[in-house]
Amino acid sequence: MKDLSASEAIGYLDYCPETGVFIWKKRQATGRGWNTRYAGHIAGSVPRDGYRYIVINESRYLAHRLAWLIIHGRWPLSEIDHINRIRSDNRICNLREATHAENLRNAPKRLKGLPKGAYWSKKDRSWYSSIWQNGKKKRIGTFATPELAGEAFMNEARKIYGEFASSGE
Repeated sequence: MKDLSASEAIGYLDYCPETGVFIWKKRQATGRGWNTRYAGHIAGSVPRDGYRYIVINESRYLAHRLAWLIIHGRWPLSEIDHINRIRSDNRICNLREATHAENLRNAPKRLKGLPKGAYWSKKDRSWYSSIWQNGKKKRIGTFATPELAGEAFMNEARKIYGEFASSGE
């Protein structure tokens, strides 16, 4: 896949940073009915994974990475995190550069009905919470309820992860 330049992306797409919507621009005569079929329409599609993909010159791009390119004039250095965790919400105010670890910290909780960071220990027959810090798992404590374990997790996450701390709600 050839990396598009910002000026090339702008040549193909209009991007609205307030709505996160991409619209195909008219192209010079292509001879294949491009303008009547696509120009002025929303670009890309959203498959089951929830991200919007846009195909340009036979290469498939994630829309949130194209938004970053168009607004900042460069490709993101690593990953892009959707702050509100809605994968198709490509408003620039909802996007931020993140390392892979930071992006994972903003992931939703995995077990429905339990607070993020709350786990049951069969061995101890109690609730506990733990958190990853500098590549090591740190046990926060043991608690009477999953809610207390989740609350302790969130307090620790805010200290360690800052703006990337997420309750997973």
